[in-house]
Amino acid sequence: MRRLLATHTGIVLKKYAHKNKIALLDRILGRIDGIVFASHDISIGAQLSYSLDERSGCYYIVSCEVIDVPLVVGKYDVYFLHHVLEICYFSVPLRSVEVVVFDMIIFLYRHFSSSWSMVEKKIFIFRLLVAIGCYSDHFWLHKPNIQVLCIMPIDKLFGGIIHLSDISDIRDMHDWLSVCLMEHPYSDQFKTVNFLYKE
Repeated sequence: MRRLLATHTGIVLKKYAHKNKIALLDRILGRIDGIVFASHDISIGAQLSYSLDERSGCYYIVSCEVIDVPLVVGKYDVYFLHHVLEICYFSVPLRSVEVVVFDMIIFLYRHFSSSWSMVEKKIFIFRLLVAIGCYSDHFWLHKPNIQVLCIMPIDKLFGGIIHLSDISDIRDMHDWLSVCLMEHPYSDQFKTVNFLYKE
């Protein structure tokens, strides 16, 4: 059966060895794999607009246009960008709809600046993992100021309203992130986990 689906927006999470196959985080369908036929090279992290031609359970990406490329994030911290995309690729199950995760990546593309500190990048990773549902139970999560980090809208969080200034909270967040990623079922396939150990 063949179905042509309406225009979609997605973010390229990975390019497979097969040159035309990519992994996407589609805003409507969630994490999908598809075959793309484009006249130009599509980079990892690109935001695309496209239609999907579904045939026998396989998605073919047609009428594909690149609508955004995260140049600022890539210029100032390509390792951070790839860490975010890698977490999404390995953590969001196929055909699992994760609009909050998609919107977080779009927020990152629009609001990242060279002034983001390592702590702010770790807070973003923390919120991303919480949005995906990767929880490692840790006493740190039950602290009141950390609960605020979990529930505050992302635009307020990065709007200068809240800061982690307590060094023990920063250390605990780092420990939580490390444990969460070490316990991840695909931890042995992460290539960018060393990002967390940058200062």
